[in-house]
Amino acid sequence: MTLKKTGKDPLIVIISNRGPFSFTQREDGDFDVERGAGGLVTALGALAEKHEVLWIASAMSEDDRKWAKQYSSEIQQVEGIYLRLVRPSRTAYEKYYGIISNPMLWFIQHQLWDAPRTPSITEEIWDAWKTGYIPINRLLSKAVIDILEGVERPVIVLPQDYHLYMMPHYLRKGLGDNVQIQPFIHIPWPGPDAWRILPKKMRDTLLLSLLQSNRIGFQTKQDAFNFVQTCRFHLDNMHSRGHRDAIFTQDGRKIGSLPYPISVDVEKIESLAEDTQTRLLKAEFINLVGDQKMILRVDRIEPSKNIIRGLEAFK
Repeated sequence: MTLKKTGKDPLIVIISNRGPFSFTQREDGDFDVERGAGGLVTALGALAEKHEVLWIASAMSEDDRKWAKQYSSEIQQVEGIYLRLVRPSRTAYEKYYGIISNPMLWFIQHQLWDAPRTPSITEEIWDAWKTGYIPINRLLSKAVIDILEGVERPVIVLPQDYHLYMMPHYLRKGLGDNVQIQPFIHIPWPGPDAWRILPKKMRDTLLLSLLQSNRIGFQTKQDAFNFVQTCRFHLDNMHSRGHRDAIFTQDGRKIGSLPYPISVDVEKIESLAEDTQTRLLKAEFINLVGDQKMILRVDRIEPSKNIIRGLEAFK
């Protein structure tokens, strides 16, 4: 499966830790495909309805890896999306995901570390940075660079979230100014003080990589402003020149720091609400409640959602 190399319409390249589909191998060797239900897939999958989208991600399950191996480095079209899965080594992936991305960066950005006591930046963390986080970002970047060789049409590359902060560095190095690089960060970006937890070398490397982007997207104006302030505070010769939504480098480059809040798919939700099965379930639920009052709360189970405080508020 090949992409169009030329044309005026942009090619949208999405890179994420987890891909938009999961694969299950059947006894006959073929694969069943299931579309992911996560927020990232829901939000970005709609792009494929209006644009040509190439999605690159890591193979997650054993069957994902088998699917990726079967097609080697070839792009496949799955439900309207061009897809390429890479197969990182399991050891490198665990260091990238299980030591740096989630325990370290996610907790910093949600300000959940007990800063006077944790974390302790040990040799294990430095090793995970050097032999996990950096190589996985380089691997995914190389997949993008290889696929875009010879492409002479507008390209917008969208690395997703805190797993891929080093991608802008490698993409700019490999592709020059021929592409627009626009990471989107789905989780909060805290103010400068929160980033003191990271060693200067690690912190500066992440920030300088992100500043190889054309612009960076965040969920809120506050997150975008915090990024500007973080760069000004921790990096030399970075200025905002009075802007809340941009940072200027010493050589005069302007990097936008902008809010692009992700909405739910309103039309899909409205359609589901009118579905016959939904109406039936609603009627059953009302019957169950009767003349009583019921409080229904739906939470994602993670430590930043204030679940305990929410339950206490019901008392």
